[in-house]
Amino acid sequence: AEPALVFFYSPTCPYCRMLSPVIDEIAVKFEGAALVARIDVNTNPAVSRQYGIQGVPTLLLFREGKLVKRMVGVLSGDEIERNLKGILKLS
Repeated sequence: AEPALVFFYSPTCPYCRMLSPVIDEIAVKFEGAALVARIDVNTNPAVSRQYGIQGVPTLLLFREGKLVKRMVGVLSGDEIERNLKGILKLS
């Protein structure tokens, strides 16, 4: 399985709306290297429960299908990219 960044959000969350364009940029930048996905916690409560999502925005990083990093709240694009590169083992 390719590395993945999963963005758990709610359309009504102002912080999620702030982070959304940053996630879009990362998706373009890492296209082909990592999967970037969005999960609306309102329409996917089972998945949110499965991963213990308690607040949004929450970002989960997966490598080889295993959760390797959890980031909660509004983060800078640089910080998200640094973490994503870390799981991709890129410099």
